[in-house]
Amino acid sequence: MITVVMTIYDRQEYYKEALDSLANQTKQDFELLIYTNIPVKYDLKKFRDVEIIEDVPQALGLRYGNCIRRAKNDKIAFLDDDDTFSPDKIEYLDSINFQYFHNDYNHLTEGNHNPGKGFNMSCIAIDRRYFPHLADELEKNIELSRVADSFIYWYTLENQIGTTFSDKKLSNYRFRDYTRQQLRMVKFMESQIAFLRNADKYFTSKTVKDIIRARRISNTILLNSYNGIYEKVTLKDIMWLLRQSYIEARTSKFITYILTLPIWRNTGLKVIYKFRSRKTGGPT
Repeated sequence: MITVVMTIYDRQEYYKEALDSLANQTKQDFELLIYTNIPVKYDLKKFRDVEIIEDVPQALGLRYGNCIRRAKNDKIAFLDDDDTFSPDKIEYLDSINFQYFHNDYNHLTEGNHNPGKGFNMSCIAIDRRYFPHLADELEKNIELSRVADSFIYWYTLENQIGTTFSDKKLSNYRFRDYTRQQLRMVKFMESQIAFLRNADKYFTSKTVKDIIRARRISNTILLNSYNGIYEKVTLKDIMWLLRQSYIEARTSKFITYILTLPIWRNTGLKVIYKFRSRKTGGPT
């Protein structure tokens, strides 16, 4: 069986759509944990096994750490309040074996803004038996757990837990185009870069450290394209990122591909990007 953890935090607009997507699942035999800091106005009798947890802490790590311990089932899927599941997602997860699972997604938001593949909490599922210390790490490293989707993946690689990436579009993601709110976009990117500057100290795996470095460089280039020169990117950093990209294109590795995507959308490195896309099956 599956436990679905849904988090609602200060957003009234979309959570009913998320709950509708769960009520319309082809397999209804699942546990639903709803973490919320606002009243949930929905007919919860549609679900066989549902629990509301109120007074949710603001820190994501505390929320997810609590839910991982509280779940009745070892298989846990996550759903943000502004996303939805495809009707067969729970049935599919229940039918397969996985340790860490991440599926592809469709967009709920209209417009030409598809950023390609990327990590999204609503696409992640884990088997708790392979993550005995994850709840502790999420609660202990509050700074890291602000990007819980990335942190869980980094933790997976650090501890050599099995990964499954599926091309099935089992989630629907609501893309927020922060570029239309440039000040918000700049502040968001600045906080991400500041966080990434020190994030690798929590890990020993060279793979994870490389992912964090690649994300910091590409995010800095992205921010510079919006806001002038926020922080200089050295030639050494750029050459390292190019080398990483070439290696991954030749070996078809997925690891940093979906985390370094902004650099290919916002620089003139289109030839290498397209080469990598052909090799990895990624977006063009």
